[in-house]
Amino acid sequence: MNENMFDGKAVVYDEARPEYPEECMDFLFSPDGGGLRANDAIADIGSGTGKLTALLVGRGCKVFAVEPNK
Repeated sequence: MNENMFDGKAVVYDEARPEYPEECMDFLFSPDGGGLRANDAIADIGSGTGKLTALLVGRGCKVFAVEPNK
């Protein structure tokens, strides 16, 4: 395992990483999708840029973001 693979590359990775479509979030919060709800506790393992974390927090979830890289 190479936990330091992305060290020092955060800015480039953030700029290149696409945003998550709102339709994906809508699906995750729909009864037919993931069934997530506001106030759910979620672990975002390998949270990277935090883009998914921010969307989940924006929908009212309590997120525990874990990122091994600096």
